Parts: sequence; structure tokens; C-alpha cells
Amino acid sequence: MSTLESFKIGETNISNPIIYYSRSNNYNLIGTEITKHFIVTLNFQEKELYLTPLDSITNEKKKSFGFDLNRNENTIYISKIYEGLSADKAGLILNDEVLSVNGEDLEDYSFCDFYYHVKTLLKGDKSITIKVKRNDEVKVFVIDKSDLINQ
Repeated sequence: MSTLESFKIGETNISNPIIYYSRSNNYNLIGTEITKHFIVTLNFQEKELYLTPLDSITNEKKKSFGFDLNRNENTIYISKIYEGLSADKAGLILNDEVLSVNGEDLEDYSFCDFYYHVKTLLKGDKSITIKVKRNDEVKVFVIDKSDLINQ
């Protein structure tokens, strides 16, 4: 395992152990110092680190569909389900294979373009249609955005 003691972005130096790296995907950790300011995308195959600045904080209630997507060499899949939010209530489950989102196939996007596009999709509409494959059965879910935190 390797540790970075500091990280410089432009003129900003973030000094704390912020990134821990190990060959297993279960142990690639990004610390809170960098994730407070950026969405981090790691492309280990090309040895690339992409930082997308977080939007400025507003007083608006944050909304979410309650799931996140990830991909590997073969599939796009549901990687997170937030308990009690729309995706959970609709019936999506971890590792459902995603066939399309709003009728769009996401397989043709490059690694980094995929993550940018997914972020844009999940930031947008009030509802989203997701087609998944689970145990050789195709299911379609219409998921509405809901408040991330009840205020």
C-alpha cells in the first residue's frame, strides 16, 4: 500500500495522507481532504486521476435517484443503493446489469466519458427510466428523484 503525503492542485496544496493505494479494488481509498472539493475518477488502466470540482453549496434540498452506476470491462451495473430512497423503493438491487438509461445505451462511452455522462444523467431530470437485466430477466424501472436528506 502507498500513501501520498500531500497533493497540489494549481496553487492549492492539500497536505494530509489523502490517497491510499493497493492493488485490490476493495482497498483503493481517497481521503476526505480531496473529496470535500472534487469528484474523483481513477483510471488505473491508463494511470489517470480526474478531478471534477463539486458545485458550490446551496441552500436547496439535495435530491437523488438513490443509486449509483459503475462499470467494468463487460458490464455497467448498479454499484450503490441508498436505503429508503427512490431506487430502493422501486426495487433496484446491487449488481443489476444496466442495459439502458432513458433509452440510451451507455456502453459506447470511454471510461471517463461514461462517468461524466452518468453524473450529468443523475443530476438532471425529475425521473429516470432504467432498464436492467437480473438473472436473465429484463426489468424496467421508472425512478423519481427524492430528497436526499429530509430537512
